Amino acid sequence: MNSTVKTAALAFSIVVSSTAASAATTDFGAFWSKFRTAVIAHDMTKVTALTKFPLSAGFDSDQDHPAKIGRTQFARYMATELKCESSDGGTTFDMIRSRVQPNGKYDVQDAHSATVGRFEFANSSTGWHLTSLNYGSTVEYQHRLRGTC
Repeated sequence: MNSTVKTAALAFSIVVSSTAASAATTDFGAFWSKFRTAVIAHDMTKVTALTKFPLSAGFDSDQDHPAKIGRTQFARYMATELKCESSDGGTTFDMIRSRVQPNGKYDVQDAHSATVGRFEFANSSTGWHLTSLNYGSTVEYQHRLRGTC
């Protein structure tokens, strides 16, 4: 294969890769819109459908031993979570409601994962899903497991 063909093939693969990564990242915006709308409407059936179970819940210094939240526990757990204070000041519900699209202040996203507040999402062959909740401390984590803020 001559160098011109090799260069063209390489350029094509870079464009395809960056386009695929961009599309996947853009897909998070569409997913976030669905997730946010379901949370604001208090539609736990839809929020549950957008969640991968068991949902992991852990804290920064001990990600090796997360709690596993099952489908049957999820609505009660999420109801508590939405009432609790977020890192933005108001409640977690307020944080989700205020984020029409994730912003750069606390949020991170790429083609395979995204974090909004303490919510962590992953993109797989079946699309984006909420996969875990990450708490800043053991105290916050233990409160959630007891159903309190």
